Amino acid sequence: MANRITLEVARYDPAHDDKPRLDTYEVPLRKEWVVLDALNYVKDHLDGSLSFRWSCRMGVCGSCGMTVNGVPKLTCATFLSDYAPGPVRVEPMKNFPVLRDLIVDTSDFLVKLAKSKPWIIRKVEKPLDEEYFQTPALPLVAPSLPSRLAPLDLQLPSAGGHRSLPVIRDCASENPSWETTS
Repeated sequence: MANRITLEVARYDPAHDDKPRLDTYEVPLRKEWVVLDALNYVKDHLDGSLSFRWSCRMGVCGSCGMTVNGVPKLTCATFLSDYAPGPVRVEPMKNFPVLRDLIVDTSDFLVKLAKSKPWIIRKVEKPLDEEYFQTPALPLVAPSLPSRLAPLDLQLPSAGGHRSLPVIRDCASENPSWETTS
């Protein structure tokens, strides 16, 4: 594997540019790097004016969504090495107005998201101090686990104070450890 890769990054500043352009950057190619790491390298070491969004780095929030080689991707979950030897073209998400470089205006999308309500809506709301379980009964220990495994009651913070969560630990050992069964 080569030790460098070329990024072709869409750049656009509506205050100064008539149309978007592609700027090229050479960045280190590391096995563990995702596209977001390469963009952060560009911003930190090569061109501090590059603008893009990111937040959680866990593939959850979606703020790092961009088009990578023509395909919509979360750049925090898209490995740079998958595109070796390159080049890798990074552009803003399609069908969104571009505010600057890789930043798009998501306000219309968020309005539509709220209208469509893509989440579970309960028929009867409970007070926030009660817990919601996916199943009617939450088992403390799965029946197929060895008998030396027992539930450990942990206190975790929740909206209504503290709540208990059963966690399985090895009771036969002086230093409990996590185990899996096959």
